[in-house]
Amino acid sequence: MSALSRLAKLIEIACHFFTAFGLIVLIGFAVLTLVNGIARSLLLAPLDIVGDLANLVVASAVASCFPLAILQKANIRIEIVLDLLPHGTRRMVVSIVNLLVLAILIGVTRQLFVYAGNAGRAGDSTAMLEIPTAPFWYYVAAMLAVATVTQVLLVAIEISGGVYRPSEPIPGPQG
Repeated sequence: MSALSRLAKLIEIACHFFTAFGLIVLIGFAVLTLVNGIARSLLLAPLDIVGDLANLVVASAVASCFPLAILQKANIRIEIVLDLLPHGTRRMVVSIVNLLVLAILIGVTRQLFVYAGNAGRAGDSTAMLEIPTAPFWYYVAAMLAVATVTQVLLVAIEISGGVYRPSEPIPGPQG
């Protein structure tokens, strides 16, 4: 097994871990939202933490899924034109698009780290419970950084002439 293959497997394991963590957080928040609805209806006392953390928790949970989505190439692709191109040209276009995705990920990740830093320096916090928001935004930025590293891996595999095949493909229509 090559060093690139071992790195790919390690990143794949990390991506699955982050996705599982994000889904567990999202399920926990869904349960908390249900408890909030019951408390609001029966006790006339909503849980302040639910409304306070909604955006931050959902952003963190969704960001946890980005690395695996990048690894499994679950992004939107339009392949109609690619099918009309010769194989060599097709590989070149795919490589250019992958580099473009990488550039966009780098830019967005950088901006999120800047945003998280600004939120931390400004002391941004939630409205009701004054929970600092910066740690959540740093987590989102870190997940995008992992997605960026994952895209670098995919580009490196492609440049080396290989094709990455995730061990657990996304279920869905095959074609």
